[in-house]
Amino acid sequence: MTCRKRIRAQDFVREFRAGMTDVQLMKIFGLTSTEQLNSIFRKLLDSGILNEFDLANRTTERIPDVVDRDLRRFRRSKPLGNVPVYDMNDVFSEFIVMDISEDGIKVGRIKSVRGEKRTFLIKALEFDEMQTFSFDAVCRWANRGMAGFAITSISPSAAIQLKRFINRFTFCED
Repeated sequence: MTCRKRIRAQDFVREFRAGMTDVQLMKIFGLTSTEQLNSIFRKLLDSGILNEFDLANRTTERIPDVVDRDLRRFRRSKPLGNVPVYDMNDVFSEFIVMDISEDGIKVGRIKSVRGEKRTFLIKALEFDEMQTFSFDAVCRWANRGMAGFAITSISPSAAIQLKRFINRFTFCED
C-alpha cells in the first residue's frame, strides 16, 4: 500500500505565486518525482485554481536525474492543455499537439504515413506575446490516429516562437 501525502492547494499556490522554482516546490512539499509535481499543476489547472497565464509565468529549471534515461537531443514536452496544430496545405485540418520538442512533434487526430512531408502551423495563444509560427516536418512513424514528425525546416523567428511555446505552455515528464 502506498502512502499519499496531502498537500493543501492554498499552501502550494501561495509558494508557487511567490516565485518558487519546480525544484524548490518539490523540496518544500516532499515530492519525489516530476510526475507528482505535474499532477498537482494539472489538478490546479483543471479545477480553475490556476490558469494558463499562471503557468506561462512558471519558474522552471532542469530537475537533476540520478540517471538520465532520455538520451534525446531535446526533451519532449507535453502541452498544458489541448493545443491545436494545423496543416497549412489543408485549411480545414485541425490536429492536436501531443508532445513537442525543438526537433520534433507528436500529433494526434491525424492520418499520415512514414516519409510524408507536411507544413504545420501553431497559432498564437491569446494571453501571451507569442506569435503564430510554422515549420516543415517529415513523418517518422504513424499509427492509430497519431504520428511523429521530425522538424526539417524552421525559420529563425519561428524557432524562437517554438522555444517560447515550449518554455511557457508545456511541461516535461521524466
